[in-house]
Amino acid sequence: GDFGQQGSYTLDNEAWVYQDERPLCPPAVKYMVFRYREDYRDLRHCLSFNDFRFTDFTDTARTEFDIFQPFEPDVDESPTIYLGFEHKLPNRPQSVYFDLAEELGLAGLPSEGAEVLTDELSRYQAERQAAWEGAQRVVWEYYNGEVWAQLVVEDQTQGFSRSGYVDFVAPDVWESTLKFTEERYWLRARLEMGGYVKSPRIRHLLTNTAPAINATTYRDEVIGSSDQTPLQQFNVLRTPVLASEIIEVREKQRPHDDELKDLGGDDFVRLAEEQDGEVDEYWVRWTRVESFFESGPRDRHYTFDSQSGVVTFGDGRKGLVPPEGRANIVARRYQIGGGSAGNVNPHSLTALSRGIAYIQKVTNPLAATGGADAETVEEAKERAPYTIKSRDRAVTSEDFETLALRASTSLARAKCIESRTHRGAVTLVVIPKGETDDLSRKLTPSPEVLRHVERFLDERRLVGTMLDVVRPRYRDIGLRVFLVRRAVGANDRIRREIERRLRATLHPLVGGRDGRGWRFGRSVIKADLIQVVEQIPGIPGVDDIEMVDVERGVQVEQVRVEDDQLPFLVSFDIVERIRDEVI
Repeated sequence: GDFGQQGSYTLDNEAWVYQDERPLCPPAVKYMVFRYREDYRDLRHCLSFNDFRFTDFTDTARTEFDIFQPFEPDVDESPTIYLGFEHKLPNRPQSVYFDLAEELGLAGLPSEGAEVLTDELSRYQAERQAAWEGAQRVVWEYYNGEVWAQLVVEDQTQGFSRSGYVDFVAPDVWESTLKFTEERYWLRARLEMGGYVKSPRIRHLLTNTAPAINATTYRDEVIGSSDQTPLQQFNVLRTPVLASEIIEVREKQRPHDDELKDLGGDDFVRLAEEQDGEVDEYWVRWTRVESFFESGPRDRHYTFDSQSGVVTFGDGRKGLVPPEGRANIVARRYQIGGGSAGNVNPHSLTALSRGIAYIQKVTNPLAATGGADAETVEEAKERAPYTIKSRDRAVTSEDFETLALRASTSLARAKCIESRTHRGAVTLVVIPKGETDDLSRKLTPSPEVLRHVERFLDERRLVGTMLDVVRPRYRDIGLRVFLVRRAVGANDRIRREIERRLRATLHPLVGGRDGRGWRFGRSVIKADLIQVVEQIPGIPGVDDIEMVDVERGVQVEQVRVEDDQLPFLVSFDIVERIRDEVI
């Protein structure tokens, strides 16, 4: 009545013998049949979910032999973003602003395994740029009542690769349609070809917006009368002046054709007011230069000090002297403002200086960025030797760093990182200025500053140099400090001071051993941080510091920082131990 018995060893004299008199023989089932009986019950509900909407197939499912398709194929064959409007937009120019989370850190370099020869670097860069521009093709479309028709747009985002406006004229033949259970006037952007190394991430999508700058514009300000003497100077009334001012001089004769070509064309000359029905004078727009070093006797050049507002004309040998005349030198347009004070937080600008029709209220949904104060005398003294040395050309790593700081006074540091595997490939990491009173903010330059610095350096780099200007990458660190005290109860002052000292030590502007900012690529060692805390007055003793590498999620003795990285303290805590517990 069983399936055998497992064998065993027995001792026979001096030897062990395996005995298996009834070997195991388990049954083998060839097949099994189960029968059951269930009373028929009607299906209560049958719903399918397609395209973000439910469809009720209950009645169809209850009908015997009635076939239905619960799931539908996706109508979008490629990644698509839809924008739905409750009301039809007027048939006039419209715009939508996309604020994208742009990529940080090293980017754009070839893979480590790639081989790029020096003589092929220029061609490689051109091919990379062409591939970047042609990699993504985003098509905008609207529904005209029958099909999705193409919408002509001006895409400043370059296929969702950067923040910017998408401008278009709202179509006249634009019909609403049901999509995602919503009856709306839909626009869609469809990725027709190409792809992304990393999918774009949209932080804000805004309508009814316009770009704004922190500036006040003044027009038609008479700044002086020329007496035709060399090196005349005139002042605008208000400072500091932003770039792109327009200075015009009234002249009795129209410039010659070759002079017009040097000025920039006919747009730089216009007729003055008529006298007795005849035109006898012209307003000519002169050109601003950094110095008169390359100016000739007939060049209509001037220099301009934005801080003092002083306009200086040439001496007749280096730059033309303005002709004699009364009130014949005019600042046709200039702007004042700027500075770091303009970098305001979101929703802090809520008042219009003057009323505008059909506008009920205003606000700034995004933080203002890019404002920078004028260069200080100390900064100019530090920059001057490097400017003379580099001669306005970016050749060495030091040249790139110096010229980057010259490109924008909003920057505090720049670090040039040369590729270890590809000659001619350069990555420049830049850090903006910031308030050192608040050490808990990650300092990152705006995308506009990055693009401005890259354009500035592109004009000064050597042919064949491949340049990327990027933000710093931060390596997040968590710290827990174990203090030794006679009694528990550290006061708040000591806690705040410990956190402040640790944040200051790791800060990109005031950190490091010399107080000029933590060095790029320098690892964080726990022993160094213990020494920082022990030097704080009033600290009885430090038992230990737990340091966590947040990226890896592990406790470490040392956090290794890459060449384009800086450490950043994201979490801080203090644990107090009584001296007896430590002993």
